[in-house]
Amino acid sequence: MLRKYTMLFALVLLLPGILIAQDGKIRGRVIDMETGQPLLGANVFIEETTIGAAADINGEYIILGLSAGTYTIRVSFIGYAPIIMSNVRVSANLTTTQDFEMTSSAIQVGAIEVVSERPLINRNTTNTVRFITQEDLNNLPIRGLQNLVSLQAGVVQQDGRLYVRGGRAGELAYYVDGANTTNPIFNSENVSIIQEAIEELQLQAGGYTAEFGGANSAIVRTSVRTGGHNLNASVDYLTDRMASPGNEFLNTTGFGYSNIVITLGGPVTDQLRFFIAGQQNFLRNRDVMYLEPFRFEDLVTDNVGSRPEP
Repeated sequence: MLRKYTMLFALVLLLPGILIAQDGKIRGRVIDMETGQPLLGANVFIEETTIGAAADINGEYIILGLSAGTYTIRVSFIGYAPIIMSNVRVSANLTTTQDFEMTSSAIQVGAIEVVSERPLINRNTTNTVRFITQEDLNNLPIRGLQNLVSLQAGVVQQDGRLYVRGGRAGELAYYVDGANTTNPIFNSENVSIIQEAIEELQLQAGGYTAEFGGANSAIVRTSVRTGGHNLNASVDYLTDRMASPGNEFLNTTGFGYSNIVITLGGPVTDQLRFFIAGQQNFLRNRDVMYLEPFRFEDLVTDNVGSRPEP
């Protein structure tokens, strides 16, 4: 009985995430390289998963329900050399187009392995969308969602507030995996995700669909990472506490700052994966400094308003 209620409780917790998850999709066309004819029934599937599709009479296929991330696609068809396409990027709530041209196996060639390149323009979007992927986050020397978004074209950060394309502060909306996380009082970021746990950031400046509201300038969408097909872990430690307070290290003094992030992810079964991230942030002195306010006292004297004697 206890196990039954435990499973029911877990489903209740997972249900909102399943309902609001914003999955992407891959679509494209499979044709013969020499004749250009569509290959009806060509198998297209994501490696190390059971997700895939078959090409229709026009050679077109669609694969749905993919979380944001990078995938490897394998295409096979009887009488043709298989194709393996790696590094295919899928974005949340967007469509990735990937076409394939297959070579007849009558020509003696092995499996063709290709590394996908990120397109300069996503032709499946109707508005301006700028992406920051996990690969970009690993190479950037800054932390914090506000700082990352401020690097995009048309965005200015001032006094900790973001201004997009000349709009006013507070005209942005924030989403995490499709759920609105905007502070309803100040219209600011209400949920902070550990940077190492972010798979993708999207900045959509205008033209977004009706499902996203509460923003005039732009929306910021965050997609959280999922576990990979292999077990992996990482540790990131950043600090300037190389010397005790009041002393110098390499001709500079530290502020007593340190930040450590630990991640762990991988498969549980063939159909279930997990990802865990934890962060500990420390600053030696977090006290807020207040300046003594100016007091308007003793400013009036007895001779105010009197005229000097001639």
